[in-house]
Amino acid sequence: MSEAVVLSPPLLGEIKWADRAFTEQVPDPVFERRLKKAGGMLEASQRHMLGVPWLNEAIGGLWLWHSPRLTPDQEGLINLVVAQDNSCRHCYGATRALMRLTGYSEDAVRKLETDIHTAPVPERDRAALDFARKVSRGVPRAGRADLDAVLAAGWSREDAVDIATTACLAVVGARMATLLAIQPALKMERLPGTFLGWVMSPVIRAMLRKRTTAWAFPPLAGGDPPAVATLLAAMGTSTARPLVRSVMHLALGPSHLPPRSKGLIMTVVGAGLECPACDAAGRDLLGANGFSAQEIDTIVSHLGSPRLDDFEGRVLRFARETVRYRAEAVQARCAEFYAGLGRETILECVGMCAVANALGRLSILADR
Repeated sequence: MSEAVVLSPPLLGEIKWADRAFTEQVPDPVFERRLKKAGGMLEASQRHMLGVPWLNEAIGGLWLWHSPRLTPDQEGLINLVVAQDNSCRHCYGATRALMRLTGYSEDAVRKLETDIHTAPVPERDRAALDFARKVSRGVPRAGRADLDAVLAAGWSREDAVDIATTACLAVVGARMATLLAIQPALKMERLPGTFLGWVMSPVIRAMLRKRTTAWAFPPLAGGDPPAVATLLAAMGTSTARPLVRSVMHLALGPSHLPPRSKGLIMTVVGAGLECPACDAAGRDLLGANGFSAQEIDTIVSHLGSPRLDDFEGRVLRFARETVRYRAEAVQARCAEFYAGLGRETILECVGMCAVANALGRLSILADR
């Protein structure tokens, strides 16, 4: 089982982190040229994530999407609360530095970290941040009352879809960075308050205001899984809808990681988040590979089955740990799980867990 839910998000200095990344950096010149052409940027540390074709495509789309309904400041605030809530030392430190470099004082950032309800932001934005944090937390699952509170604060249903999507994309980034133990961006964290930081601030603000072009995903084959189709319908006209559709097709499609393992990840994460969409997507994969509904119930209930081989049993238990965790504890599990696995297998397992956790949270949009 996963670690107990942490009710109070940790501050930056309270997060214990592995002293090295679990995968090496591997350049991907073709992907990096495509990303640059589309207006995106690649940090050297992000090369720890590259090397799996479907995951590269998903990463490109996730990094380039920005909500046309939210300002760069609002997106940054959501990224900050999600990174902190998920105890991601890498994302938290980098996002915190960006907030400082784009005009937020140390006192303002500290208030955002310690109590959203007294932070120096408009009441409407505060409601959005509270909703984003509840979506990110996942346990307990955000519900209709949380969505209604955002609407009551003056946001439209379409706005709420983009707030939830922004939070869930940040969940993907936090899962990837945490499960791979990508090291803190210390040079960036030290910039605020320095002369160089002062010089770079207007450049950084201009870069954040610049909107990139949409990532050119490969053509999709086949229809949408019913559970995913329901979520897509609930997203309405959001510009994130084609992104979510493409990522789910890529993640659930053929790759190095067997469909059985993908189904196990989706199902156990869906159970942990009480997400019918994630659970159904996983059960579809497992059912297509010979598992009965009763067998799947047993697997989820007991986190094991005689029908699973050693690797599948390890994948199942690892995926359950990614639903909600302390960084130090989950990274210790990662070190155990990755032993003897190749880089591609590690990246696929991490990518599937990240996508499943995002889908499991975003699917609240389809809840009735």
